[in-house]
Amino acid sequence: MQMSATVRLLERAIRERYGCRTRFREAVPVAETHRGHLVWRELVHVFDLRGHPTAGRCYAWEEHWGVVTMLHAGRVDSPGESVRFAGAARDRAAAGC
Repeated sequence: MQMSATVRLLERAIRERYGCRTRFREAVPVAETHRGHLVWRELVHVFDLRGHPTAGRCYAWEEHWGVVTMLHAGRVDSPGESVRFAGAARDRAAAGC
């Protein structure tokens, strides 16, 4: 399997943020809607982690401002949940919470 530039970029971001090795697992299309309207659609890349103290998996994708990474932990248990959780955290930060 030839590794894409996107996968290499995401792997590098995960290594730098979490200090562990990665293995690409799959890319999952995720779409978010609000009141019946599509508001976000992207491929979420799933990576197995080796050497992380608490998580065995990480979800990652590119936004226009950079790379988003979310560890598989707690309520973040799927590519779709990682996107919802990241969006909620971003909304809270924008609101000053």
